Amino acid sequence: MVLRKRALAPFTIIIACLVGLTALPSAQRAAHPTRILVLDALPPDSPTRGPFLERMSTTLRSELPPPVEVYVEFLDLDRFPDPTQTPRLTRYLGEKYGGFGIDVVIAVGSVALQFATEQPRTRTSPPPSMA
Repeated sequence: MVLRKRALAPFTIIIACLVGLTALPSAQRAAHPTRILVLDALPPDSPTRGPFLERMSTTLRSELPPPVEVYVEFLDLDRFPDPTQTPRLTRYLGEKYGGFGIDVVIAVGSVALQFATEQPRTRTSPPPSMA
């Protein structure tokens, strides 16, 4: 039970940080969905990974005004820790989401948070992360 409460604690922080997005005028919300990029660094074989990501997506969609779009990128940096690959991954994500209009980045796991906060921001990089 303590583990479950601990796992849900970041949701409270994330939702509180995203409340500012609900202040947008109705016309703006309809024209621009809230786009959330989740950088996932949970172990791929973890039995809690799928339910955790599903619950997070459901919570975000229920707490924020529609439309809400959630995109999940699995980083797999624990299994492929070569630091020379990090710039390539950064470029890939920047090219993929750069002109897309990501509103917030959520880092799931300490490795994802480290990746998100240590990468240099460029014109095409996503907005700052929240853990």
